[in-house]
Amino acid sequence: MNTFNLSALPFAKIMLTEDVQILLNGEKFENFKEVIDFLQLSAKDKNADAQWCLGCLHQFGFGVVQSDVEAIKFYRLAALQGNANAQCNLGAMLKEGRGGVQNTKEAFKWFQLATKQGHAGAQDNLGSMYLDGIAVKQNFKEAIKWFGLSSKQGNSNAQNNLGWMHENGQGFRQNDVEAMKFYRLAAEQGYMLAQFNLGRMYLEGCGGDKKEVEAYKWIRLAALHGIDIAQYYLGWMYHHGYGITQSNEAAITWYELSADQGFADAKTALFYIKCL
Repeated sequence: MNTFNLSALPFAKIMLTEDVQILLNGEKFENFKEVIDFLQLSAKDKNADAQWCLGCLHQFGFGVVQSDVEAIKFYRLAALQGNANAQCNLGAMLKEGRGGVQNTKEAFKWFQLATKQGHAGAQDNLGSMYLDGIAVKQNFKEAIKWFGLSSKQGNSNAQNNLGWMHENGQGFRQNDVEAMKFYRLAAEQGYMLAQFNLGRMYLEGCGGDKKEVEAYKWIRLAALHGIDIAQYYLGWMYHHGYGITQSNEAAITWYELSADQGFADAKTALFYIKCL
């Protein structure tokens, strides 16, 4: 029998987590249908890790028909058993109104429960709710607390959020150097928004350190990941020859990619570069 290689799947990070590997317990599968069948049987036996895993598969449509409703159902089953991953994911879906149900107060509750188990993603999500004043009074001190705890565990989104708070002087005295430090931590992990933010700050000379080549490097990485504003900035850099050899052809390519995503400034830039 050929062993089905879970590590080759697009959602390998889910399937290869320690909890799921313990659940699979060395089982051998010929195809992914057998994996799903195994997970469904385990979920019926009230295995929380299997329920969480099925929630992920339904949320993203991996091997099953994509369904937010089914995802929420499985996440809730696992969350009620104390599974921190499921509590975090359930909270995120309720916060966003996925599956036709938005309940920010319940989302806040699930994030709180997951943070009690030290879940980095839930810490970041709870920090975001305090930052934006969602389901709770806005509180920068609490936001910093939760982002800090998450950041120490290596959560790139929390690191980017701390960078943003330092840059904009929210809860901290405005400090570009600290902002760039946190953006870099997240950018070096491949976090796309942080890559753009770091590149933008280099381009603008924030922190007294204007480096056009570094700006190009980080903005290009974000643009290649499909970030619309990064694609616009990269087009602008080609258009004006900042950090890279000037090229109207390359500028138009990146402006078009950004404009296709609806970014208004890119549409305006295209008009000027093509018509004037």
